[in-house]
Amino acid sequence: MEKFKLENLTEKEVQLITDYRGGFRGVYWHPDDFEQRAREKEGNDYKIFYDESKFPEALERMMMKHDANYGINWVTVDFWLEEICARFDLDIVSNKVYYEFGCPNCSNYEDLPLDEEMSRLTSFSIIKQAQDGVTHLIECHECNKQFYGKILK
Repeated sequence: MEKFKLENLTEKEVQLITDYRGGFRGVYWHPDDFEQRAREKEGNDYKIFYDESKFPEALERMMMKHDANYGINWVTVDFWLEEICARFDLDIVSNKVYYEFGCPNCSNYEDLPLDEEMSRLTSFSIIKQAQDGVTHLIECHECNKQFYGKILK
């Protein structure tokens, strides 16, 4: 932990000390809590799904916008993690997509001519769509495995 000098304390830090001495207690959250939740949701691949540079912003927004009637809990952290840090728009899900190359796990469609590929629309689903609209998390209906790819327009 970083050492500090009393004369270098900010006004907020002085207020925290004053409040603490007055009997107030708080529950503290940290950007690491957002990383923890991201890891719990997506494992070591969490950086694909979440922009960790936005964890501090999510924390600040959560603190400013929380409802004191409900407090802050893991559900609240999850909400702001998705709202601020998600690289994918979870509301956009499609059951009919054209995938550019086919499934890398089972080679579904890889060797089919374009017209045959286009006629079998329900073989892939978009699980999560990137905010940039380019890279998607896709599920193959043949092998039920997920992979990343681009969708043909």
